[in-house]
Amino acid sequence: MKSRFKSGFLIMTMCALFLCAAPLGGSQLCQVQKVSITDRGNVTEIAISASAPLSYKDFTLPNPPRIVIDCLDAIHAVSSPVEMISGNSVIGIRTSQWKTEPDRNITRIVIDLVAESSYSVSSTNGGLVVVVGKQEGEAQADASEQVGYGNLPPGAGEMVSLDVQGADINTVLRTLSEFSGRNIVANKEVEGPVTVRLKSVHWRNALEIILTTQGLSYVEEEGIIRVATAEELREEEIAKQTAERKKEDLLPLEVRRVKIDFANVAELKQSLDKMLTRRGHIETDQRTNSLIVTDIASRIEAVESLARELDSMTPQVEITAEMVDIDVSVARELGIIWSANELDIGKQGVDENVSMNAPVLDPVGTIRIGAVRDYGTLSATLQALEIQNKADIISNPRITTVDNREASILVGKEIPLIVQDEAGNPVTEMKKVGITLRVTPHINSETEITLDLHPEVSDLASQATVQGGVIINTTEADTRVIVKNGETAVIGGLIRENITSVKRGVPILQSIPLLGYFFRSTSDTKSKRELLIFITPKIVAAESLSSAE
Repeated sequence: MKSRFKSGFLIMTMCALFLCAAPLGGSQLCQVQKVSITDRGNVTEIAISASAPLSYKDFTLPNPPRIVIDCLDAIHAVSSPVEMISGNSVIGIRTSQWKTEPDRNITRIVIDLVAESSYSVSSTNGGLVVVVGKQEGEAQADASEQVGYGNLPPGAGEMVSLDVQGADINTVLRTLSEFSGRNIVANKEVEGPVTVRLKSVHWRNALEIILTTQGLSYVEEEGIIRVATAEELREEEIAKQTAERKKEDLLPLEVRRVKIDFANVAELKQSLDKMLTRRGHIETDQRTNSLIVTDIASRIEAVESLARELDSMTPQVEITAEMVDIDVSVARELGIIWSANELDIGKQGVDENVSMNAPVLDPVGTIRIGAVRDYGTLSATLQALEIQNKADIISNPRITTVDNREASILVGKEIPLIVQDEAGNPVTEMKKVGITLRVTPHINSETEITLDLHPEVSDLASQATVQGGVIINTTEADTRVIVKNGETAVIGGLIRENITSVKRGVPILQSIPLLGYFFRSTSDTKSKRELLIFITPKIVAAESLSSAE
């Protein structure tokens, strides 16, 4: 009797423990908390965050194409819909609690696709990572299938499928080594379980995904893939670079002369100084236009190689400038294209129209930029106007400069000005007054040249300051124009008014008081003149330079 009582008591106790354990186990179910999507360029990455590692099953469905991820023994706890990103292969993500107790708690995630696509699923400590799209390894595999495997290492064009849960990472690495035919060696710190499911993924891409999820990395040395922690490999790389620098400090120094043919050694030195070690230095010899390089042999070779590349013949540009004082009415008939609206920027050669107006009610003048396509016809017209006294060619300078180097032209004079130095003592300073033109050419191609122009026109004013100082009127502008090789850019708008007063009369009689008024006459003539500056750049061919020599 006592035996039966003990047996019954034992059965009741086990039932009670089972009933108490059931809700406890239910409270420990994994929760799917968040689903996010990230565009990685060629692929789309979907991160499924959970409160614990997930067990899952995945499959695909057609019409419409979609990927289904069933998270087993998981409760749906996603509170907000997934924020989608346009322009990738995924058009929608849906989450729901597909099954509940007593059958089984399954959270289903459906990924809607634009078209059928390859994908991979990997497990992490905080959930799952789904990568959708053709990955880099698959693209390489497709290319290898087209060109053949003749020049590829073993396994370079092969795809692998893996489905493991809780497998040792060293076992997975051994499997990839046997599949790819490559030698894979793992450091002693490499350990831990791996849960991953991959379908038709290139073996190298699979290796990278598995190592990334485990916080590992690899380096390939002489055909052998060595796996270690990412931190360990970083420390090894830093130590290697430090050892190389220390080794450079022990190597002997050498001295070598590098002859430069075209470039300026002082300018070239600035570009090469940063390539030297801490012990190295470069000296310049202006007489022979040479660089004297002192450093270890490898750095000297690198400096010499770059110096040879930089030492090339710089193309030259011949700039012809013509400064013409012309009647305003005649200037309107020269056929100059002034409006930027009428120009094709890429074809006609002018990319902007710059105006400078004085900030007063009656502006002094406006500087305008224009273009002339046929300078030969224009030059003949100017010579004809000069014969008719309607134009005056002030200056016609011609200067040649190298590409990207400023050329300066001055037509004027220097006047002495009395100024004070820092101590208050009067000193004489020479001031340039007249027409100054600074031009910096840049050759875009064989047919186009960009000109940075800075015209400046200054003259002495008839007024003076209260203290008796000199006033200089100045008009200047900064602009950039694009003209074709041989075409002409025009700067105009420098208009001034000339007043000419002429007195005529009968000698002696015109000087008689009162009565002299009837024997003399006075006439005033007003005329408007405009200063035009014509600039014609022309690329100097190398053949012309050699023939001139």
